[in-house]
Amino acid sequence: MIIQLHVSPQFERDLQKIGSDILKRVEKSLRQFVQNPSHPGLNFEMMAGYSNRFSIRAGKNHRILLKKCGLDCYTLLRIANHDVYRKL
Repeated sequence: MIIQLHVSPQFERDLQKIGSDILKRVEKSLRQFVQNPSHPGLNFEMMAGYSNRFSIRAGKNHRILLKKCGLDCYTLLRIANHDVYRKL
């Protein structure tokens, strides 16, 4: 299975705002996700209230929000800390 990732404009804006330490965690999480979406360290979970939106862990305080757009295809929506993530 090969996971395809598409990047939303908001995700690109979020990338510009984060520090280099968080960026490294985001890159590592995305590499792991593409290789093995069920990797236990990612804590892949469906977002409450959505059937096609998910999140993965990017370090202790941040999550990457994704929208499923096909069988093995996701759009990267946001990089958010847990406070923002819980409000979405």
